[in-house]
Amino acid sequence: MMASMRLAVFLLVLANLLFLVWTRGYLGAPANPDARRIEQQLLADQITVVARGDPPRATSRDGDKALDKKAAASCQLWSDLTSAEADQLERLLTDQFATFKATRLAEAEFPALEVHGPEAQADALQKAIAALLPKATATDCKRRSAP
Repeated sequence: MMASMRLAVFLLVLANLLFLVWTRGYLGAPANPDARRIEQQLLADQITVVARGDPPRATSRDGDKALDKKAAASCQLWSDLTSAEADQLERLLTDQFATFKATRLAEAEFPALEVHGPEAQADALQKAIAALLPKATATDCKRRSAP
């Protein structure tokens, strides 16, 4: 009985020492305790500190306009549309692409739509419009204003 008690105490002391070594990082743990969390972050390079020691900026209409300009990286001009086609395109935007804003332009005899929205969804929008209106073509707004 005495031998088994000594063995149990020895194993408990050994387990405590192993636990101490493991928690101190002597068994191959990284030097930075946050290294594992940093590796698991998604898009870690896009994280920015918005305020360090400065009070947060007040939100205003000007700030919203600046955000809209950033979001409006894509500009497409859909011209030579009939009124019915322009209406269909506006309905498509409101139903499926709410982040895009369309402005109806009164050029020549056919209406045109200038569509602004995020660049990331511009290809999906063009494919949806091509499926809805196969004859419609888009040009970049910058090319239109150049001449």
